[in-house]
Amino acid sequence: MKKVAIILTIMSVFLSFSFVDVYAAKPIVEIEQMPKGKDKKNKKVLASKLIEYYNNAIKLAVQLEYLGVEKVPKVPDIDADLLKKVKYRDVGKYYKLAKEFEKKVIETDVILCAEKNDKLQDSIADMRVAHINDLAKNKSIARANSIEEQEKLFESFYSGTYTPKSLSIGIAENLPLFNNIDNLTANPNLSVRIALNTAKITGFLDNTEFWYEYQEPNIKTKESNAGVEFENKWDLRMHQAGFSAQTPKLVLFGVSHYLEGSIGYYWLSGEKYNIGNSSVDNKGILLGANYIISNLSFYNHFDITLGGNLLLGDNELIFYTSQNKIEAETTNITLRLGFKYHLWR
Repeated sequence: MKKVAIILTIMSVFLSFSFVDVYAAKPIVEIEQMPKGKDKKNKKVLASKLIEYYNNAIKLAVQLEYLGVEKVPKVPDIDADLLKKVKYRDVGKYYKLAKEFEKKVIETDVILCAEKNDKLQDSIADMRVAHINDLAKNKSIARANSIEEQEKLFESFYSGTYTPKSLSIGIAENLPLFNNIDNLTANPNLSVRIALNTAKITGFLDNTEFWYEYQEPNIKTKESNAGVEFENKWDLRMHQAGFSAQTPKLVLFGVSHYLEGSIGYYWLSGEKYNIGNSSVDNKGILLGANYIISNLSFYNHFDITLGGNLLLGDNELIFYTSQNKIEAETTNITLRLGFKYHLWR
């Protein structure tokens, strides 16, 4: 009888295992190896890997909770400052955490009722993966949204496709050129420009801007009265508004280089300081061209511009005085060197 009992016990155990499937859980994501060689000092690679290990660690942590593991360590947040100053050891910290979670998932035994229908097993597995992904997304919604945006910005920044969808403000030093007119002197003057890239609102026209610029040209005229020569400074106000478009960016050593073309309208008016019977009034089309060095800093978007404007006046630029008039050309050129900072992305 004892032998019969032993045989029945062995058979019952065998039969029970024929109706269940015992296996180790499979991690929802695969953890790739740490950067090697030159990539250890490549900021782009390090930041990208940091984001990858961070996201994978969150998903594996949620998977562990889904499998019933208690007291799963919290994944530390990452922020813009960490991405900007990322070091190899920072990446290693998140890699190590993700690998630990991966190991725990594999070590977690799961016993499920056996399903002989492979298609049904596949659908269950798909549902499980989708559910874990949803949990991970819901658990870290505030962080995930921010990090995904940073990842997109980072990748486009170094690939040269990034266009600052932003409100920006800039200043420039301007120098009008008047083709050797003896009685007319132009000195450099500052201008202030505000520009809006409407892609943030419209979702298209990424490489375009609408802008307005104001400046007070520093112009003096030489005059004479009773044989005495003297110089007068003019109180001028110049308004400009227009539309700009940029070429695709060329990225060299992490810095973007591109060209910008502008078309707009300008109007200039003014008079001599504290002297009556003097005036200037001119307006017309503005054509501009600039060479821009961009992306000097990833999180503090700062540009340097070098170029000029061609002013196509409706008529000649004439400075009327009480004694006579001083005429410039209908077409005039202004050189400019400027700086632009993006206030809103």
